[in-house]
Amino acid sequence: MDAWLKGLVAAACLVIIAGGAVYVWGWMSDAMKARQFETARISCIVDLQKFYGDRVNSDLSSKVNNCILLGYLSNGEVYTKLHPKFD
Repeated sequence: MDAWLKGLVAAACLVIIAGGAVYVWGWMSDAMKARQFETARISCIVDLQKFYGDRVNSDLSSKVNNCILLGYLSNGEVYTKLHPKFD
């Protein structure tokens, strides 16, 4: 009976350790995804600012379009940047 109880405690400890590892892995994965998204968004904003000054550059045009399709920029952001209102 003692061996069975020790085995049960060992199994419970392994389950707790595995659960903690899964939680930490998920938290780190979410943090990395957020950092990658923010880095890509900043790059898209820089490309959009360059595109505002040089609208004939088709490479920048396709980069900005990809940023919209991938969700890093919204259509409204791009429209507002390319069509500013002067009061």
